[in-house]
Amino acid sequence: PPLDDESTEEANCEQLETSPQAITWAGRTYAFDRVFGPADDTGAVFDAAVDPLVLRAMEGYESALFAYGHTGTGKTHTVFGDESSPGLARLATARLFALIRERASVTFAIRVSLMELLEEKACDLLHARAPVVFRSAAAGSGGGAGGGRTLAFHGLREVTATSEGQVLEAVVAGLGQRAVAANYRHASSSRSHVVLRLVVEAAHRLGDADAAVTCGAFALVDLAGSESAMANARPAAASQGIAINRSLLFLRQAVKALSTAPAVGGGDGAAPVPSLRNSLLTRLLESPLSGTSGLAMVCTLPAFGRALGGGEGGAATASGRHIVDSLDFSVSVSAVRPRGEERRNVGGAGAAGSGELRRLHELLLELQAERDAAAGASEGLRDQMADFERLVAEQQARTVTAETLVEAERATAAQAARARDEARQRSEALEAQLRAEEAQRAAAHAALDGARTRLAAEEVRAADLEGKLGAAAQEGDRLRGELEAVEERLGAAHEAVRDRQEALGVLRADLAAREAELSGRAAQVVEREAELQQLGEARSRLEAQLRERE
Repeated sequence: PPLDDESTEEANCEQLETSPQAITWAGRTYAFDRVFGPADDTGAVFDAAVDPLVLRAMEGYESALFAYGHTGTGKTHTVFGDESSPGLARLATARLFALIRERASVTFAIRVSLMELLEEKACDLLHARAPVVFRSAAAGSGGGAGGGRTLAFHGLREVTATSEGQVLEAVVAGLGQRAVAANYRHASSSRSHVVLRLVVEAAHRLGDADAAVTCGAFALVDLAGSESAMANARPAAASQGIAINRSLLFLRQAVKALSTAPAVGGGDGAAPVPSLRNSLLTRLLESPLSGTSGLAMVCTLPAFGRALGGGEGGAATASGRHIVDSLDFSVSVSAVRPRGEERRNVGGAGAAGSGELRRLHELLLELQAERDAAAGASEGLRDQMADFERLVAEQQARTVTAETLVEAERATAAQAARARDEARQRSEALEAQLRAEEAQRAAAHAALDGARTRLAAEEVRAADLEGKLGAAAQEGDRLRGELEAVEERLGAAHEAVRDRQEALGVLRADLAAREAELSGRAAQVVEREAELQQLGEARSRLEAQLRERE
């Protein structure tokens, strides 16, 4: 698919043209062993690139496949996939156990490990991120034959698996420990390289003196994508991006040097192998890159990219440069040719090593010797041999054969049948419970309907009451208005009464003054009347005197 920040509708957005063995982009054609387009699924990639490596591992050879590409182009999805689209790891595991079922006469032991390379430090993802140290060891010390040296992983603990499910469970558990964080492009981006390694031991006629044990290995390497490290806002992400780009740079330099060296088989004219010890990644891939084990690479590319100017130098945008870099690197990897014979790890009864089958083979030989010596021996020696047989049985339980896989499948089928019966019983019980709950739900719905009816009636009554309350409120407002008017009039009347009372007080005071004045005048009148009476009496006397005189 196109990268997140690329639009296929832009005028300068160019689609990669593909054919079964070539890609044409920006005016240049690149040739490869095989090209897969957007319509191809991971199964087609597995059949072409991975299946031959799994077969070689079954025969005692070592091989590796690594996924390369810019961040966001689908490397991790290609290698590990998901539930709906299995990746190369799941397909390789299924193919491995399918081959075991086909080889009924061979005993196998499968060991799984998952390593992470983060900022030039390795850790074991299956055992709480325990540190792992890379050390060179003699090739024969790991059960191999021939000269030279091989790479040992100190601190890495391999997990024994006897079924496909156990391998996949280990992979899922390990990937949950992988370093993932946000970068400038994605909210969840792989910040490390991850190595899934399957070790396959195989033995014919296990326990015979001339039995041979082979030990092959197949590694899937999910490389972190190259990125613009300084575009990361977080310092930790920037540091991780720098470490990723540095390790990929050393890988590209080694591949470039190997691709231009003469392809010879190790004679006197052989060109020197360039240094592959600059980083943990190149040390990990030293054996396949130098030609002593099988190698394949899957390069993931976007279907579209922006290129300006055309031609070989036309990739001016960031996505264009990444596409050109990926294509050039893929061409260099295709040009790498074996520089020597691949080493097959084969050992007999006396070979050194610490593999599961080799230990079992040695125990079986010792057990046979003990049985021969115990014929007619004492009870104590027979008890010792019984303990020895228990030890052999425990070691055999760690191996895989077609018979054990069939037995495991039968046990799994029986367990599945029991699980189906239990599920059916639980389903019937749940159905009965569901029916009871449905009856209860129906009764509850009926009660709810009755409650809704009553609620509707109550709502009608409430609405009526609300109407009456509204009318009462309006009447109350009217009465309050009238009361306020009456109170205003009463206030005015009270003021008028007070005014009149004050005027009445003034009148009363004036009346009292006038009454006092009248009383004074009445006394004067009485006095004058007395005077008048006296004058009348005097007049009468005068008149009498006058009459007498007359």
